[in-house]
Amino acid sequence: MLKIKSSTLAALLICAGKKDVRYYLNGVYFTANKAGRPIAVATEGSVLLAVEIDAPSLPFAPRIIPREALEQAAKAKGEVEIGLTEITLRSGTKIPYQPIDGRFPDYTRILPPTEREAGEPILDSQYVADFTKVAQLLTGIKGSPVLFSPGGAKEAVLVRFTTAEAVGVVMPMLRGELPDFDRSLFEEGSTKREEVPA
Repeated sequence: MLKIKSSTLAALLICAGKKDVRYYLNGVYFTANKAGRPIAVATEGSVLLAVEIDAPSLPFAPRIIPREALEQAAKAKGEVEIGLTEITLRSGTKIPYQPIDGRFPDYTRILPPTEREAGEPILDSQYVADFTKVAQLLTGIKGSPVLFSPGGAKEAVLVRFTTAEAVGVVMPMLRGELPDFDRSLFEEGSTKREEVPA
């Protein structure tokens, strides 16, 4: 059994596909990293969240667990245990699931390199808001900081949290432009300010 916090599942589901035609994205991928530690990965194509799980190893073969089963488990409080074919809640309730029969995409291809080019990507504001929710779910702290590290104007943006066990990725918008920043538009003119009586 693999123990995982229900709040971590909730954070992963923010980035997972929802009724996506690419059915293999409609769940969370559980696998192991190079050190053999379990990780959970969710993406819907434009955003990605990967979380290292505090366990020595993955107790089952890599698999995609369907969103529907994980949504039920995410509503529980505390830790849940993921087994081969069911998720067990703290209350003892068991949620059966059938792993999604599909190949999860090679998510490591979009993880940005450690050294990145300079640039200012344009991000969808909803994705920025989603990662604010993810940070709160992962840390349990409202207003938890999130760092967006651009890799260049058209490269994936690395999203980091105060917990080192999780990393996110946001793909920049390919369409749309923002006007250049013009400081002079926001500077005060030469007119004298009126004193406001106290």
